[in-house]
Amino acid sequence: ELFLAEKGIPGLESSPLPEASEKDLRNLTGLLIKWELDDMDIILKTFYRLDRTFFEDPQPSLGPPIKSRHINESLGYTLMGKYYLTTDKIDQTINFFSSYRIDLLRSTDVSSPDRHSVSGTLLDEIEFFRGNLVISPGISLHHASDINTIFSSKIGLKLQYHPSKKTIIYGKTNIRQ
Repeated sequence: ELFLAEKGIPGLESSPLPEASEKDLRNLTGLLIKWELDDMDIILKTFYRLDRTFFEDPQPSLGPPIKSRHINESLGYTLMGKYYLTTDKIDQTINFFSSYRIDLLRSTDVSSPDRHSVSGTLLDEIEFFRGNLVISPGISLHHASDINTIFSSKIGLKLQYHPSKKTIIYGKTNIRQ
């Protein structure tokens, strides 16, 4: 997806800004790849986003000439997958997820912080007795350059003791460093 605009900025009704102009560019690009294997499904998503704004007013109503530039970019990926394991006693699905993202800001008017984030999750679903008992342990880790690292673990238990009745127990803990 690509968007490009060039426009004049009219200013206030009493003092139009005939020389002012703004140029905007927005680009969204992504790629999705799916692999379906016998006992595993994998999905890879990548993306790139660019937002660029240039504003210029050589003769503003007040103050010196204005020349403002802002470039904001994001780039990253997400990798997801499921691995299926079936035996005569259990059905097991191992889910994994990882992602990475970088956000960049370049501006003439504000500070330009960069942000990096990475996360990963591993979740296991083990079904016993044709799905009447399901145990779901999982762990995840998230780190970003501007916040603390978060580690979490969780466990879920589902008991289906009647076709229309089930009990679900779920617990989770987070650790921040």
